[in-house]
Amino acid sequence: MAKITIEQIKEELSKDNWTLISETYKNLDTEMIFECPEGHRVYATWKKIR
Repeated sequence: MAKITIEQIKEELSKDNWTLISETYKNLDTEMIFECPEGHRVYATWKKIR
């Protein structure tokens, strides 16, 4: 299985008008910062968001 890139995450989020605030991606279980279309900051893992 290929490693997920931060660019792939940004592309996937943009489909639903979400934004990735974090600048690094380590793995599915590492907490990152996302922003919803209404401007709320969400602290979660990519595993939970996707």
